[in-house]
Amino acid sequence: MLEPESTRPRLTILLVYEDPPDMIQVEVRVAAGGWAGVAWAYAAPHMLVEETSGLLEWLERPRGEFAIKAFEDTGDGGVTLRWRMADKAGHLACHVRISDCPHRAWDEMGRLLNEEILTHPAQADRFARHLRSLANRFVGEVSLEGD
Repeated sequence: MLEPESTRPRLTILLVYEDPPDMIQVEVRVAAGGWAGVAWAYAAPHMLVEETSGLLEWLERPRGEFAIKAFEDTGDGGVTLRWRMADKAGHLACHVRISDCPHRAWDEMGRLLNEEILTHPAQADRFARHLRSLANRFVGEVSLEGD
């Protein structure tokens, strides 16, 4: 049986490789209830810094949707984080999409996992600041835990 804490949605991004100043590789884990997935993605650190700065601006006055696309699928797998307002009380939703690439010629499908994490603005702000720090300093792990 799953522990109650383990059923809460969680997104974790861990820096696993760096080639400054051009590239970083991250391991992205998402888990919710009995579902979990992991993907690896590459990003240009300067692009990730720009996008997390954009997220911080969006968080000041959330309207519509904001997407972090720095880890988008390049054929090796990818990650997209889409943020939106979840309700009029100010809660936010982060839609996480992770995919991997097929490693065998006969396996064209790959795998895909979508999860939406409901959170508070303060948690989203902390997540964005830590993710920007990871891209700037080439070190660290960042987590976002849902409600």
